[in-house]
Amino acid sequence: MNLPDDDPLLMTVWNLGKGTQHMHLTEEPGFDSAELAALTTFWTDVASVDLNAENARKLLDLAKVVPGFPPARIEAAEQQLARLPVVEPAVSA
Repeated sequence: MNLPDDDPLLMTVWNLGKGTQHMHLTEEPGFDSAELAALTTFWTDVASVDLNAENARKLLDLAKVVPGFPPARIEAAEQQLARLPVVEPAVSA
């Protein structure tokens, strides 16, 4: 299956997923950390159900604190998120 590489939201989570997969396959030191467990739980319980920019940013924030998370995957995810339009919160009068 090919992902549409022009969709920054999908490419963000794809990069984070590949980073997580890499950690498990190579048994990097942080693969059994509480931080990676929190990232996985957030993906499973929240972001995979409602994939949006806010949840993708939260996933990225969680990945950044995982010991040993592949920096290239974080950088790629950051680049993809930077492509998303910034939505200003509505201001109530």
